[in-house]
Amino acid sequence: MDKKQITQSSKKSSLKLQNKEKPFTPSTVGIREIIEGKSSMTLQEVKRRKGYKDSLEIVAGWIIHTQRVLEVKKEMRDESIFTAAQLIMEDYYYLNFTDLAFLFKRIIMGHYGIMYESLTIDKLMTYFSLYAEERRTEAARISLENHEQFKNKHNG
Repeated sequence: MDKKQITQSSKKSSLKLQNKEKPFTPSTVGIREIIEGKSSMTLQEVKRRKGYKDSLEIVAGWIIHTQRVLEVKKEMRDESIFTAAQLIMEDYYYLNFTDLAFLFKRIIMGHYGIMYESLTIDKLMTYFSLYAEERRTEAARISLENHEQFKNKHNG
């Protein structure tokens, strides 16, 4: 499949995978809302339901879209795009589509730094790692808050 086919295929697939009852609006959602909302399927769930190839194409589509929006001078080759997508599927299988939309929006907006020349595998994986750490920190904070509320409710 070429980049154009992947982009079209991934757009159709990711639209079908969004939770219709809780629509995702990137501008109104933060990490806390993503964690608490469970508003879309995880990469692992997509892999189980649609198969590895389709889930890989969806992630690759996000990468292709992001580098086009950023208008990087040197685009990743197909092999690099699919390698990055595979690494994301393996290491970040627990992220859901709302996470991906939020993370790629942050990349596009320069949250992790301004993109000058190219989007590379190492840059992408660094951004995913930073986001995952932020997400873990927020999940721990939510868990602690819930514990304190439960404790206060039953002890107080």
